[in-house]
Amino acid sequence: MKIEDSIAFGLFVIFFLIVIYWEVRTSSKMLRKAKFSSFEADSTYYSYTTRKPFYMRLFSSGGIRSPYCETCHKWVQIYSPMLGIPVTENVLYERQESDIVKSLSNQDWSVLKTSERLPTWRIIQPAIRISLGRCKTCDGPFCVLGEIRGQTNKGIILEGLFSIEINKNSALELLETAIDRNLTANNSMYAKAVDFCKALGSSKDFAQVALAHQRKEKARALGHRGLWELGYGILDEAETHLTNALTIFEELGERKDQAIAYRSLASVYHRRKNHDHAETLVKKSVELFEELNDKPEMAIGYGFLGQIQFDRKEFDRAEPLVRKALEIDSTLNNKRGMVTGYHALGAIHKALDKREQAKGAYTEALRLCKELGDLSLEKAMQTELDRLLIQSKNL
Repeated sequence: MKIEDSIAFGLFVIFFLIVIYWEVRTSSKMLRKAKFSSFEADSTYYSYTTRKPFYMRLFSSGGIRSPYCETCHKWVQIYSPMLGIPVTENVLYERQESDIVKSLSNQDWSVLKTSERLPTWRIIQPAIRISLGRCKTCDGPFCVLGEIRGQTNKGIILEGLFSIEINKNSALELLETAIDRNLTANNSMYAKAVDFCKALGSSKDFAQVALAHQRKEKARALGHRGLWELGYGILDEAETHLTNALTIFEELGERKDQAIAYRSLASVYHRRKNHDHAETLVKKSVELFEELNDKPEMAIGYGFLGQIQFDRKEFDRAEPLVRKALEIDSTLNNKRGMVTGYHALGAIHKALDKREQAKGAYTEALRLCKELGDLSLEKAMQTELDRLLIQSKNL
């Protein structure tokens, strides 16, 4: 065999191995880790049915899910993911049936106006990730692809949620909202979103938006510091930093952050046993969360109000508040919240000397702990139940 033939054969083998590796990597890597479901994309302006050849997937920056523009006979580059929002675990189970996914599928971007930036882009973080792109040649509509990722107690879920095509006005609203809320994946995607907005004729002052983001991050840093000081009992400094954070959030109109700051400040006064002031602040927090329809946070707030009444020994007033929190958590299937609720309910019944009802509440909390697989929480709940049973026998 000639040297040239040997080199050509060797290159062919290398290329063939690269192809095999890429096919295996792109098709089965996530399948080994996640429960994956595909979705049928809408086929209006773009085509989503033709598979992109492996060599294009190997060398193209467009991504393996890019739609195809039949008008220009070109693949459309999809920026993936461009933005993301955290979701509660119940959305991982409900998926297309959840309210937030229905809203996004119907181009109702208002749900993003109260969303927060993802704390992490790791696959275990329950989140909806949104990818965006359009054909640059023919100035076609924007293609929006949504998927959900996150870890549950049954494993990792990776599933396509929706594929829609939106006009320029809808795209501008989506992108401006994402920029306002700082939902973009990274600086590169932020810059791309700004470029899209400018090309669509946006009049937004993006320099002011960036400044607002900086002030918001400063306020959150103050809030984190205040919570750290609260944890170590440095209450005066905690109050100062949390109050300063609250002031900035109020100036920026960040209602969710305001609500969290109110509740954090309430914890300072609760530690000082100033229950009246703590109650006032928690009620402000709950009111804001109700306006935002943030049910998980509402449940926390009602539970906190119940705790304040319990510490006052106003057990009859504490019970309906705890039940309200428990009702919300049950609706959300938030088992950890339900454990907290049943434990609090058990403590209230125990204080009222309703031992059978207390036993029932503690038993339900223990059952939920076992379902969660949290051994430390299960052990603590079992200890609480055993202590109650021993006290009942000694009576």
